[in-house]
Amino acid sequence: MQSLAALEKAKKELYDYIKDLFGKTSCPDPVLNAVERAIDSGKTVTGVRYTIYYYYQILANCADNINEVPWIIRDYYDEAREYAASLKRLGEINGKVKIEKVPSEIKIKPPSRHMRLKRRIITED
Repeated sequence: MQSLAALEKAKKELYDYIKDLFGKTSCPDPVLNAVERAIDSGKTVTGVRYTIYYYYQILANCADNINEVPWIIRDYYDEAREYAASLKRLGEINGKVKIEKVPSEIKIKPPSRHMRLKRRIITED
């Protein structure tokens, strides 16, 4: 019972995210059906949301046509999943690196001689 309530809450948050992204007041039926098909085929709600985020925020595509969302979920889900996995691996590798050097501060003296440019009148010749 709790898992169904959590799933419905996650779907509602996904629909709210889609509405906010496109500036709409409601999600059209093709988008709702595409999300349901994706979840029924074994994809997670978090994965679907991240796919939409990946396509519009990371790949910097313009969010002007809400009817593209079903194709984005279908075509970019695996690519977004691989991207998230690569970021996770990179974070694990970065966590293992130990930085022992203390950063040093370098002070630069301001220039001692200021050269002033002479004004010239520009004329059309």
